[in-house]
Amino acid sequence: MMDFREICDFFGGTVFYDDLRGDLTDIRRKLSSLYSESPLPSINNTAKLILLEAVWNLLTGDFNNAAILLHSLTDDGIYGPRWCFRGHAYTGLMITWIEFPPLFKQCDLSGPSLLTWRKRSPAIRAALEFVYCHDHKQDATVMDILEFRVFYEINKFYSRTKLSAFKLNPTVEGYEDHQNVRDDLLKEVSASQSQRLQLLQRALDLGLVAVSAYLTRLMYEAAHSMGISASHLLLESLRERYTVSGDEVGIGLYWLVRGDHNASPSFTSPLVLNFDIADCPDDYGGVSTMFQQLQANVYVTQHTDQQTIPSSVKVAEQNTSSITNPRHGSSFTTPLEESEESSSPSRPDLRSTSEREFVNMLCTARDCYGQAEAHFKNAQSARGLAAVALRKACTLIMEDIQPYRSWKTSKHHSNIQELLTRSQELSRLSGDIQLQKLIQTHSLLVEMTNPISGRALGRWAESSQNDLFGLCLALLTFRVAQYFRYHCGSMTMAIKSLEVSRQIVKSMTGFRTLWFQIKLAEASISKSQGNLPWAKIWHGHLKDIWPQLFSQLVSSEPDPSSELDIQGSATFDIFIMRTMESIISVDINLGDPSTFPPKSTQDLLNLIEVRRYQPPITQQWLSTQKLHIKYQKTIRKHKRCLQRGELKEASLSLKVFLEDQDVRSRYDLQARSYIIDIAVLLGDEVLAREVLSRIHDHDLLPQLYMTIGRGFSTDEIREEKRRSLRSLEVILLCSIKAGVWARASHLLQLLETASPGFFTSKTSYTQLWPWQRCLYAGLVHEKEQQYNLAMLYFLQSWAFIKVSQMSIGTQDERRLLWDSPDVVRLVAALARRSLMWEANQPGVTKLEPTTDTRIDTRIFNIFAMGVDYGDIKHFNEALMFLESGRAQHVWETSFNNGGVPYEVIEANYKYRMWIQLNIKDLRTDKEEEEFQRLDKEKDEFSALLYSSAFEENSQPDLSNPRWNVFPFTVPELLESIPSNAIVIYPTFSDEGMMLLAIDRTGIKVGGFAAEVTTKVLRTGVLAYLNELQTGKGRVDSDPSGLDLFGMILSRVISNEPVERCIAAREHVIFVPSGDFMRVPLGALKYKNDYLILQKQVSQVPSLSALRHLRRNRQESSNSSVSVIAQPGSIARAKATGERALPMAGIEAKLVAMLAGTKVSNAKDVTRKQFQEDLQKSQFLHICTHGYSDADFAMNSYISLQDQFRVIDMLAVRTQVQLVTFSACLSGMGHASESGDMQGFSYAILAAGANAYIGALWNANDVATMIHMWYFYQTLFAALENPSLALAWQFATRLLYELTVPKAIKLLESFVLLWDHWEERGEKPNDLVLNGRKKLTVLIRDLKTENGSKMIDFKHPYIWAPFVMVGNASTIVQSSRHSEMLRKIQEMNIKKN
Repeated sequence: MMDFREICDFFGGTVFYDDLRGDLTDIRRKLSSLYSESPLPSINNTAKLILLEAVWNLLTGDFNNAAILLHSLTDDGIYGPRWCFRGHAYTGLMITWIEFPPLFKQCDLSGPSLLTWRKRSPAIRAALEFVYCHDHKQDATVMDILEFRVFYEINKFYSRTKLSAFKLNPTVEGYEDHQNVRDDLLKEVSASQSQRLQLLQRALDLGLVAVSAYLTRLMYEAAHSMGISASHLLLESLRERYTVSGDEVGIGLYWLVRGDHNASPSFTSPLVLNFDIADCPDDYGGVSTMFQQLQANVYVTQHTDQQTIPSSVKVAEQNTSSITNPRHGSSFTTPLEESEESSSPSRPDLRSTSEREFVNMLCTARDCYGQAEAHFKNAQSARGLAAVALRKACTLIMEDIQPYRSWKTSKHHSNIQELLTRSQELSRLSGDIQLQKLIQTHSLLVEMTNPISGRALGRWAESSQNDLFGLCLALLTFRVAQYFRYHCGSMTMAIKSLEVSRQIVKSMTGFRTLWFQIKLAEASISKSQGNLPWAKIWHGHLKDIWPQLFSQLVSSEPDPSSELDIQGSATFDIFIMRTMESIISVDINLGDPSTFPPKSTQDLLNLIEVRRYQPPITQQWLSTQKLHIKYQKTIRKHKRCLQRGELKEASLSLKVFLEDQDVRSRYDLQARSYIIDIAVLLGDEVLAREVLSRIHDHDLLPQLYMTIGRGFSTDEIREEKRRSLRSLEVILLCSIKAGVWARASHLLQLLETASPGFFTSKTSYTQLWPWQRCLYAGLVHEKEQQYNLAMLYFLQSWAFIKVSQMSIGTQDERRLLWDSPDVVRLVAALARRSLMWEANQPGVTKLEPTTDTRIDTRIFNIFAMGVDYGDIKHFNEALMFLESGRAQHVWETSFNNGGVPYEVIEANYKYRMWIQLNIKDLRTDKEEEEFQRLDKEKDEFSALLYSSAFEENSQPDLSNPRWNVFPFTVPELLESIPSNAIVIYPTFSDEGMMLLAIDRTGIKVGGFAAEVTTKVLRTGVLAYLNELQTGKGRVDSDPSGLDLFGMILSRVISNEPVERCIAAREHVIFVPSGDFMRVPLGALKYKNDYLILQKQVSQVPSLSALRHLRRNRQESSNSSVSVIAQPGSIARAKATGERALPMAGIEAKLVAMLAGTKVSNAKDVTRKQFQEDLQKSQFLHICTHGYSDADFAMNSYISLQDQFRVIDMLAVRTQVQLVTFSACLSGMGHASESGDMQGFSYAILAAGANAYIGALWNANDVATMIHMWYFYQTLFAALENPSLALAWQFATRLLYELTVPKAIKLLESFVLLWDHWEERGEKPNDLVLNGRKKLTVLIRDLKTENGSKMIDFKHPYIWAPFVMVGNASTIVQSSRHSEMLRKIQEMNIKKN
């Protein structure tokens, strides 16, 4: 019968996974040989083979098969009592390794995931197996009993000794909490060590040298876990034994452990990158610090290639029975007692090791690993070599992702890849599957190319019943994500690491709590970077899973006395509460606020309401969330009203909130911060400052959760510090919003004191990203006239965000980042400071490194821009900063189209479409069908987009001081400006308006007006639009208000330097942004008259976009024109609710006549046909209904046979010269502060169109018909080879000069044209039923007394609704000029 010694010999010395004995591939071959060479079957032979097979499965991590095999040994006593005894012993070892995976033995998995796992697997208890062995010793031999006792000690070490030892370690968080039990813990650990010592001696007596060495390692790890600095003496005694016995693997293990000792504190490991792999459901995922070894604990050998022991180390005698306590000099056979001098050790500062010292420690660790590698080579141990290569890779990873280094190009990336590849190959050759899985996880984190591969890791863990090993992999990647989020400030690396973690957990059924945390963290990051659609998608997943999660955590009949049931229920409540907070912040911003909260969200609220008297729920949480809902609904309603131009309703929504009794009765910091926000939006600075004065520096945000015990609430002191930090942050933001800059400056100092490096490093446990913290610090210093320091902060903030932009996966996500109000504010600040950088400005000096001791200049030096502010042309620098933040979606999408494969373009379209449909609460049947189809294809097109984005956005090399500073140079941008044009470039922020006037030779004017802020602009624009549309262009409307607000807006161009620039040019090109994009720029007053009457007027998203449009304009002999119209009818109006547009039909017929083409009826035009028209035509004119979606701009559409949405433009590539959308609101969309527009105008340009015409409001259909007639007549006939801008100006002037009598004559000529069409058999009635009659009725109405007041052609509402966007300087070759003149003369149509 094969005993313990023989089994250990069979497996290379021991059966312990972390002893790295024997290559498992070779052992598999030996097992196969045994099967083939086995004599006639017998009970003992069969049992022996079963046990060997089971141990092999244990070492490969396949606990499923191991359990089946061991159960056959213990079941019904088939193989006799002795084999049953041993089967229970090995089952106990298996359960120990299931509960405490050897590769993660430093990790404390206490937390909700472990609780749910134990609840799901109540029968898995190692203690039961060992109790059986203890009660049946009579069935076992001396060797069998030793075998059982060793396994039991291993279990006790993991389940009790290690955890107790951690509580005695002064470097471990929570150390102070165990003062009252420290003596008892010390006695417990000392007793365990004594028992191991006895067992160690017994193993030596029985000739199990490798087993005794393994027990010595356990003793070392216990001492090391206690933080005993001299614990390495045990290692030295171990090394001595390995050397004497010539055990090359053992000596390799010594150097491996010694390297770990140098690289990591006792409670973590280099294999997990020195993270605390714990499962904590707090906002920050627990402690996400990468712990650095303390100088006092480092065991450094200066010359690690020598085999000598440092002279300062006294090695114990070889006789193990006399191993001394390295801390006290007494034998381990007596209890450990604290000496007087160390009875109350002080907790060292975990930051005491500098990054340079830490890197040196990692280098020392790698030296030790080099020694281990030499011995493993001698032993030909592939497992040992694989373990060495992985540890080397991990130390390089730790070095690379230090906050100081993580944003730079990895200098070790290729070495890390090589080491991981080598380690993977060696582990595969050795058959070490568990090590392979850990290596694969690290490879996924390093490469970030295909996180979906993480599913295979989860599936393996699930199928092999190695659940907690899979949990450890997921927790490792989750902790890495939190580290990148809060310590490195890298949203991209955080979200990618979270995705790896999510994919691992996704394939495992037992850890939905962790899956929930990961989803919530992804939603939080998406929300913080402005990606609300994805945040809402994550929330949808959370709401779908919560019933299943609840059933896992709470018993159907919970036992009040069961800690498991109580903690499980409390854990669930924390997840639901945090989810609700996130949902309220996000979902209400993506829909109609009047329908919020939807049923799924209300169900969650009701669940918490029912449980409001159970920890951790507090009544404070419930009242705070109700207040938060009111606040968010108010903000959303206000935005929607502004989007629709409803100024009064927007202000009223804010006043209702301020007058709400529940709001007025709240005095906590959260409520007062909301009141300040609303007051600032309302423009009531007096109220905002009054409320701010009632907030004290020590005020805290409400405490929303009760303490619920170990593993759930994290350290209370730590949480209180974080709450204090978040509270100071909220007060700072309130001070900035209210414009109380002295208070803001004071708070800067408080925050820097509370969290050193808050504004000067990437590390902080707040929801603000590093670039935001730098921005706010810069704004405060600017107000203090510390311009030098302010510019330094702005540059640092900009560098942070540029790196973030380059590493974000998709163009849409980059656009969302750059549309953030804070990013826009930053760009404006950089441009403003560059513009005002002159010697005569007070307080402005040359930019030099600061001597302020609060600034970590090393951080800033990473991003040195190479900008010498003593020499550069500051106006040019201001322009480039503005361009870096303008209209990212348009110019970037267009710029990339040339080299992007069609399949990637299509994948991007599907991706955007899937998101838009996903976030809609109510989908039509067609939309639901489309969504289901896309949802099935999601993995495929997401993977394609992910891989293409990774290739495109490889990690930038920041060693180049001018790396990607700007996309284009100033000369390149100036080249794009037509020689007859002047560019007016206004930028608005909370600090004021900056204005540049630029022509082809350079920047002519640069100015700044502090009084024209974003709020002032918004008020003026909305008031102007309100006055504009009040009279609908009637003659009897009051023009006084319109003139007043028009003059206010015209201040942008009504100053002498700018007027002088405009006077010298024929064409004025605006680069508008934010609310200024809603203004009809041709209606601005220039020298007491409308601008477009004197100059050609157009606008562009940015100069970068204009450059692209002009460079990519391809001359074409193709002059085809497509005209689409939907005149409608009474019957169709009743069926669809869309009013008939007879004038639009007549307009289309007129345009088609001028272009020599036919009109397509919109009701017959499919989405595909429309896309084809865009691709083949040079001119496309559309007369149909347009609908603007106030909540989802990309779902705005024009009415064809199918709805053609803005998002459908993503699938189109065109070279069309001009697209004219003669449709209501076709020029509108959601305008961002950065100058981006989510609407048809910019989407058309992104698709490749040269120029676009669309309407800003519901235009008068008669005026539109006449306007378009004049435009196309001018474009194709009246002028020879005009530019688009000139033709548009000419047509607008004709419309402006029109009178009602002249309009009647023109309409009468249209009637003659109608008759002419009928005579030629063109059947115009097929397009516009009774069109002639409608024209004659209109003429008759205009001839009446009231008719003369119906329309005032000099009112901007009539002639100014349409804007021209894009390359308006394009010359149109009027090949039909002579022919069209002849046709017009034949028809006696006079030009007015």
